[in-house]
Amino acid sequence: MSSKNYDAIKAHYAGSDAKDLVAMMAPVTETTAWTEMAGFPYAGTYIGPDAVIAGVFKRIGEDWDGYTFALEKLVDGGSTIVGIGTYSGTYK
Repeated sequence: MSSKNYDAIKAHYAGSDAKDLVAMMAPVTETTAWTEMAGFPYAGTYIGPDAVIAGVFKRIGEDWDGYTFALEKLVDGGSTIVGIGTYSGTYK
């Protein structure tokens, strides 16, 4: 059985696959801590949907052509969920 956190992240990635920002952000609350890994151009932790949109998704849209992310696996660690995948695109 999956956790509530896992289900929220799974829903986010389903929204991403559908290119639906509203669905992507639906599981993100004002207290959600969203961490982009070291090495990613927008690495860091963002708190809440506005910070995630401004710090990650808006910048991706401004900086990249054809950006995509292919989720390969979600790891359910209870309060920490890890998404493993590959991103690609052309940096403007």
